[in-house]
Amino acid sequence: MLCVSARGEVSRDPAVFAIEVKPAWWETWWARALYLLAAVGAVAAFVRWRTRHLEADRRRLEEAVATRSAELAAANKELREASFTDALTGARNRRFFSTVIEDDVNRTLRVHSTPAANRPRNCDLIFYIVDIDHFKEVNDAFGHDRGDGVLAEVARRLTTVVRDSDRLIRWGGEEFLLISRDADRTRGDVLAGRVMQAVGSEPFDLGGGQKVRQTCSVGWAPFPWYPDSTRTFAFTEVLKLADRAMYLAKQSGRNRSVGALPAGPYSDVGGHGGDWWERPLDEGDGGAVKLVRSGGPVLVETGTSP
Repeated sequence: MLCVSARGEVSRDPAVFAIEVKPAWWETWWARALYLLAAVGAVAAFVRWRTRHLEADRRRLEEAVATRSAELAAANKELREASFTDALTGARNRRFFSTVIEDDVNRTLRVHSTPAANRPRNCDLIFYIVDIDHFKEVNDAFGHDRGDGVLAEVARRLTTVVRDSDRLIRWGGEEFLLISRDADRTRGDVLAGRVMQAVGSEPFDLGGGQKVRQTCSVGWAPFPWYPDSTRTFAFTEVLKLADRAMYLAKQSGRNRSVGALPAGPYSDVGGHGGDWWERPLDEGDGGAVKLVRSGGPVLVETGTSP
């Protein structure tokens, strides 16, 4: 810096002054460090908030998906149940039969593959064909609506005599198929008697003060047909035997059951009288076949029966 005196003389040497301009507080290094820390904290807070928000969205989405999946599973189960259930009677239908019979048959065959000494007594699969007697007369006398009511009540009564492990299937028209699992063929007539008692012991209320008594005819046969030769007859053939036994019960006067059993083990009777299958069952009785017959409940006629 040059100085000028009052007389106008200029200093020969410039004057030098050291001036230090201090930065404002917001320009200091520690302020800048605070800015950086604040920025990092803000970013971290934003990330944390965003993460929590996304996590909450994820949980809500998972809950919504789980709820929807449960609803769809329940709906699918209802549809599956409906597809396996007879709409009129609430019993299972033939479609259900076709989905479970192979498992039931294979399960029974596995048990019978064990030595007889180690085999439980209740190891048979018994097919019962139940047919309502003179059902057409109910429809003709009272109408199909009331006939449908009788069918539904028959199914309800049958459910009271079967076990939870058994299968009750509406076989067609006024016929029901009952599959008794883990059963004893030597006592097959016991369940047949309970079925006839359940159907025929009490009258059916048709409404309007009208009641009708109905009976049923039952035919039954065990699978495997020969315990010592389980592959000799398929379950479909045993089912036909039960059906033939039911028709024999019809021909014998109805309101009764007929069970068809082999007259002995395959080693004794299997190779003899092979034509019995082609003849009426009662002709084979005492030869290759043993028929077990039992009667149903004694009926007391009512004034409103058709």
